[in-house]
Amino acid sequence: MDIQSEILSLINIIDFSPLKSFVDLNDLRNISAIFGVAIAVYAATKKWGNKAVYFATIERTINRPTRISSVSITNLKDKPLIIYEIHVHFKKLKRHFCLQKFNPPLIIKGLEATAIEPTPYSKLDIEPNPLAEFNIALDLVLITESSAVKCKPAKSPETLTHYNFKKSKLIGVTRQIFNKKLYSKEAVYALIFIHNTEQKNKFPPG
Repeated sequence: MDIQSEILSLINIIDFSPLKSFVDLNDLRNISAIFGVAIAVYAATKKWGNKAVYFATIERTINRPTRISSVSITNLKDKPLIIYEIHVHFKKLKRHFCLQKFNPPLIIKGLEATAIEPTPYSKLDIEPNPLAEFNIALDLVLITESSAVKCKPAKSPETLTHYNFKKSKLIGVTRQIFNKKLYSKEAVYALIFIHNTEQKNKFPPG
């Protein structure tokens, strides 16, 4: 454990002599060493196992079954997360299906996130479609190189925003776009011209 060795080396070179009249220096060094080992063990546990959260979008259309159209997965560990399959597990029904397989495997770097669009399907062989229910209880299970990792759903930004600003009135934000350019009420006219065969526009001040 490199971290532990570095901490113990640092403890050994610290001059504790000013504290000699207050406490036994051997006891102090022993306590410091134990504290250093505890820090090293805690740092190591941050990389043990796998942990992730997900945010899924459920698509409801007329001409195809209700399905999970996109999934965002965040790797909460400071090490790569290697995913071979993603399964959807309906806890109440005790049923599951494979949402997506990866070949080669999907690799999410430590403390990073990625979004995927699962391959569409014609139907699920179960009636009624569990995804058609509102507030359906489901888990996303990631099949990794060493284990099956149950993902917890991430709290939606809308829910967190509503909770933290429920006593505050929202200020509207307007973005006016013309030919891919942002303008405001101060722009009284647009100057449109061609430069190197490409159309440009500017908004001179009024």
